[in-house]
Amino acid sequence: SGLQILAFITLKTSGAHYQKVHQLSRDLDQVLECHHVAGPDSFIIKAVVANVGDLEALIAEFRPYGHTETSIVLSTAAEHKPYVPQKTVNISRK
Repeated sequence: SGLQILAFITLKTSGAHYQKVHQLSRDLDQVLECHHVAGPDSFIIKAVVANVGDLEALIAEFRPYGHTETSIVLSTAAEHKPYVPQKTVNISRK
């Protein structure tokens, strides 16, 4: 009944695997986005699958390259918001 589970998979891996992760992300239809990030994780992967079994199989595709952790989206508060750059941003909250 279609793709119904949205998930974010984080992957911690070494630089030696980056190109393999890039290619795998491009090859897998379930991967909507793959971002190389700063911080404790190497990549954040946004994916959509039909069921939990398919999610498990997708995660297994990335496991040879490092440690994964997965979060399943329960609801979405904001999506596809346009970004409008500001000349200056004042984040001071006195």
